[in-house]
Amino acid sequence: MKQTVFKFDLRYTGPDDATGQTDTLQQLVQKLSLLAGVLSVEQTGSRNLPAINLQVEFTDSKAATGIHRQVAKAIEQTEHVMIAGVSTTLTDIF
Repeated sequence: MKQTVFKFDLRYTGPDDATGQTDTLQQLVQKLSLLAGVLSVEQTGSRNLPAINLQVEFTDSKAATGIHRQVAKAIEQTEHVMIAGVSTTLTDIF
């Protein structure tokens, strides 16, 4: 099994209060931690540009792509959260 970290830079578009953003992002972290292949989820970044780092485990590049798509879909389905950027180390995947 291989491992890598997917980093998603996010943009919160909901009401401009810290509580709403914190609650939304905590729910997202919990949702992502339940996905198959996700070993850990860490919320990083600032209030203005939050980010999520996901430690994932996979067998091959096809499995890694599948996990990445599941994560992106879960983020896109979360109200008031948009993906601003994505990064990973491709040599870990291929």
